[in-house]
Amino acid sequence: MKITFLLPPLVLILCGCSAVAVNNRQTTVNNTQGDAHMPENVSSNSEDSDAQPGSHRSTNGRSSCDPNTNYGFVQAESESHGMSDPIKEMRVMDGTQVLASFELPFNDVKNLEVISTKNVPDGFRLKVAWGGSLHYYENTFEFTCSENELVLQNVKTDQFSTTDASSGNYLDKKVTRSIKIDPNVPIRNFVLKDYLK
Repeated sequence: MKITFLLPPLVLILCGCSAVAVNNRQTTVNNTQGDAHMPENVSSNSEDSDAQPGSHRSTNGRSSCDPNTNYGFVQAESESHGMSDPIKEMRVMDGTQVLASFELPFNDVKNLEVISTKNVPDGFRLKVAWGGSLHYYENTFEFTCSENELVLQNVKTDQFSTTDASSGNYLDKKVTRSIKIDPNVPIRNFVLKDYLK
């Protein structure tokens, strides 16, 4: 399936496990996975573009999610609100509607990158990585649609560490932990940086 859509410059589209950097006003993407929904038109001039990162774009302060939604994901820059650098954020989309957004703290977290996004039954997973050659982390955040609201339900962390750097064998030890978030955190209150420790 081939999808064509218009975007502002310097937007990163995430679809399943693949990412496409967009530097032109019009871009064509081949959607071979068929599980992620790509927005047809994302406008930086939308009524929600000046909302604060982490804020929710919805009526009644809640995400209007549906367990059957095939979410799309857009990395974008929002206005800096007086700061020198624009704020990088992840927007969770349903078609062209922004359901939620949260800040991606690239300046505050060493080597932060979004590895993948994946639609799953009743929600989606977001996987990020960060760290360096001696300590490296992969975090998977599981969001579900509960009572018509997207909520964080679980965070899985894979921690890789180097036991002996002089051996040249880096990141040779792996520890995995999974934390069930109880009570669940609504995506409107989700702060990514709080879970990267």
